[in-house]
Amino acid sequence: MIQLASGNYGEVAIGNMNFAGSGITITSANPAAEATITGLNMANSSGVTVSNLNLVYSSNVAAAAVVNGGSNITFNGVQVSGPVGTNTTQGIVIRNASNVTVTNSNIHDVGAGIAHQNDSYLTITNNQIHDITLDGVRGGGSSNVTISGNTFTDFHPEQYAHNDAIQFWTTGTTTATHDITVTNNTFERGPTGTAVQAIFMGNENAITYQNVTIENNAIEGEGYHGITVIQANSLAIENNLVEGYQDMTAWIEVENSSNSTVSNNAASSYILQNNTNLTQANDVTLKQAVVGDTSVLDYWVANHGAAPAADIVGNAPLSTTTATTAASVAATPAVVAAPSAVVSAGVTIDATGHVFTGTAGNDSVLGTAGSDTISGGTGGADTLAGGAGDDLYIVNNYGSNVIEQVNGGTDTVHTTLGLYQLTPNVENLVLDGTVGQRGYGNAGNNVITCNSVLNQIDGGAGNDTIVSMGGSQDVYVGGAGNDVFQFDVLPKSIATITDFTPGQDELDLAPLLTAYHGTNPVADGWVKFTTDSTGTTVYVDQDGHGTAHGFVAVAKLTGVTQGLTMGSDWIFH
Repeated sequence: MIQLASGNYGEVAIGNMNFAGSGITITSANPAAEATITGLNMANSSGVTVSNLNLVYSSNVAAAAVVNGGSNITFNGVQVSGPVGTNTTQGIVIRNASNVTVTNSNIHDVGAGIAHQNDSYLTITNNQIHDITLDGVRGGGSSNVTISGNTFTDFHPEQYAHNDAIQFWTTGTTTATHDITVTNNTFERGPTGTAVQAIFMGNENAITYQNVTIENNAIEGEGYHGITVIQANSLAIENNLVEGYQDMTAWIEVENSSNSTVSNNAASSYILQNNTNLTQANDVTLKQAVVGDTSVLDYWVANHGAAPAADIVGNAPLSTTTATTAASVAATPAVVAAPSAVVSAGVTIDATGHVFTGTAGNDSVLGTAGSDTISGGTGGADTLAGGAGDDLYIVNNYGSNVIEQVNGGTDTVHTTLGLYQLTPNVENLVLDGTVGQRGYGNAGNNVITCNSVLNQIDGGAGNDTIVSMGGSQDVYVGGAGNDVFQFDVLPKSIATITDFTPGQDELDLAPLLTAYHGTNPVADGWVKFTTDSTGTTVYVDQDGHGTAHGFVAVAKLTGVTQGLTMGSDWIFH
């Protein structure tokens, strides 16, 4: 055992050290006055336990602690922190290692609490993770992962980041992630926090997760994605609480998965679509709570996973095959043949019967079989269902839920909300805000139109089109599928496309080159590309070289270091 006296030891490196048997423990000599290490870097080492120390972020190490390779590493009872306030630093980073445990620790004031990549037998238990600006636990390519008994609260998101308490991804992975267990964790927005996604397992590379268990978690007042899993086999989501507040609904979502069980959950909403052999039983739908009301969470904990009857508004829809519908926070209105419409008291209908406007309360509106325009009104958490036809929705409350069925027309949501994600079977999203917004697609083929100020867009799965309207420093993620990045207006400052794939995705510059009538805008000085080790930058001169405008940087294609082919990777007419 190594016992450290109080004080700051600066950066500490442990490399290629293997401690056999019971290993070695590095700890504080005086637990009441813990020693501090500013940047602990362990590489290809084993048999090390770090306990009762302050681990503080170091820019040289790029984290408070790094484990790169090696095995049998334990962090027990450590304090992990970075600079107080908004930051993108990292707490503990674990890469290419096995049998690593983080337990009984306090992780706070960092961007990402714990980051992992390509690890095996990773255990994260009984930690307090709070005051985070990016994600609590995040990573990909790791298998045999257990995340249990942790508390996540009071997150303060970086603007336009997709913030998650727990996030798994398949970006940069080539083999299936397997044996993931997420149990007995508590997620609470907290008195000073902002809503974030709680458990989010996205699937950018369409590599099926195997053997995933998400059980006995309590999620209160967090973001849309209370529990979301995209493309898994042998999935169990059971005995979880997912209650949204009235300013933002929260759901359990399972898409494109097989051999799954969703049972004995209590959630504000459910999205279950394109699944095979999904068994659902004894799930209930909860009403959304007043912001800050934790009474349901308290009841759930005290009564061992039971929700109070007064907060249950109905059963969730049952499905034993392919699930295609979402349960709303209220009962889904029955489809009514045109020209009839079902509305709440006070909802107004125009003379044509095709424009519906809600009240300031919580409305439930079902449109006709035609093409309707449906607005939630001046407030309230509304349930909006257009039925058949090409419907247009105006959504102005985070608690509102848009419901569309398969083959229900081509539908569009307009919103000024700071964050919005398309619900299943809705095709288009238009961001109308005058400040920054975040927009997310669904598993279908979406058209997402940005505002003219600032945007972060993630198309999700499907063949999506992201339409840039002249924002400043926009960030675009196409997601899985063959995506089009269309620039209708020259940006105020360069946009970033994080996942452009040559030969698959397409850059559409035609709206910027309406004055060009030639056959090769690069040779003629209207378009140019510059490439370095970080990617490719695209420039456009809207009236050709040697004239008034000059080249303007339109987009940075991160990670694209090969040449782009005119006519396939990018088009100009």
